[in-house]
Amino acid sequence: MKVRLGRIHSGQQKGVDALIYRDPMTLAREGAISRAYLVSGDEDLREGVVAAQDMGVQVILVGIPTSQRSNQSAALVREADEHVVLAREYWNAYFTASTPAATAGAAATPRGPATPEAARAAGRAFAAAWLASASAEDLTALLADEPKIPGEIDLKLVIEAETSLGSLRDQQALKHELRAGFWAVVGESGTPLAAE
Repeated sequence: MKVRLGRIHSGQQKGVDALIYRDPMTLAREGAISRAYLVSGDEDLREGVVAAQDMGVQVILVGIPTSQRSNQSAALVREADEHVVLAREYWNAYFTASTPAATAGAAATPRGPATPEAARAAGRAFAAAWLASASAEDLTALLADEPKIPGEIDLKLVIEAETSLGSLRDQQALKHELRAGFWAVVGESGTPLAAE
């Protein structure tokens, strides 16, 4: 199973379609799969489904139930060999949904503008938690690129910080403070930093 994460550019997700499209094509060409399960609703993937099917791969489109309009392209559904919508109870074991009540509760607690100090504190807190569970190899890999934080760790750092600070999109100064807080704790941990 592969989870394909693209990149965010100007607030829009980019690059995931091409990555998802490439996977079944490569695996089909190599004869590595005979069946692919696709969890998506994006019509842009329809051509990839057709191409994989042309190479003998059966494509099962997996859906998530919704109370609103369909969350999957009708053209994509028609193209798939099979369309399976898994019950909400199945997904509940793996995901939580934001409910209107939870959203209203969050809105009822206004959050002031994030400050550089709050961003630095969030970076420090994340670093402390990360160091507590990091292996020696993880730490060596981190320090090899210092002061750059590896992408996977940086993404987790920003996502975690946004739970307390709010969106950091287009907030480069706050992200800088967040990362500075992270490196400060790594330095305080007694681990020699590359710059020292």
